[in-house]
Amino acid sequence: MIRQLPLLLLFGTGSILQAQQAPETRYLFAGPLHVSGAGGLLMQGGSIDAFSGISGFMGGGGGVLFSQRLLVGGYGMGLTTQVERNIFFTDRDRALKAELSFGHGGFWFQYSAMPHKPVHPVVGLQLGWGAATWDFDDDQFHTQDNPAVRDIEDRVFVITPTLGCDLNITPWFRPTILAGYRYVDGLSLPQTDADELDGFFLSIALLFGGFGGR
Repeated sequence: MIRQLPLLLLFGTGSILQAQQAPETRYLFAGPLHVSGAGGLLMQGGSIDAFSGISGFMGGGGGVLFSQRLLVGGYGMGLTTQVERNIFFTDRDRALKAELSFGHGGFWFQYSAMPHKPVHPVVGLQLGWGAATWDFDDDQFHTQDNPAVRDIEDRVFVITPTLGCDLNITPWFRPTILAGYRYVDGLSLPQTDADELDGFFLSIALLFGGFGGR
């Protein structure tokens, strides 16, 4: 019995280790990886801080779609609403009317959970670069002694997280309804607060691509 003790200990230890094996590792993409593509029209409506009313943006984007879940690609957006402000110039002793131009584009990441359900949650992130510009009307104060004011532009970095849901309409058409927040970093324009282009928004993405299949 004593001679058999080491064998019993070894067998018992092996049984305990087998019982304590780590759970099976699960992966983001179960089964064979299905690669397709998707892209389409992007529309946003929401606030721009310190400006009254609702501001609209429009653009487009697209990229590679992995197993109908993960979209990796790019996007571009531009302000479509007319936003005006009077910018005061001390050397001219008067204010000149300016219109805001704002656009940005860059990387787009979006993940859809449970993509085979008719309505399923989606989370996204856009990381982009762009420019905000005050555009002046040359005819406001333009004489030989007072040349036109040059437009004032500043480069910015934009972070846009989103959360919403996908709608599986057809194997090739998937609208997405999103709510998000636009954070603009590096804004430095005259008589413009650094956070004036930040704001919450609602967005609709009309995406076309390979959403069906496996």
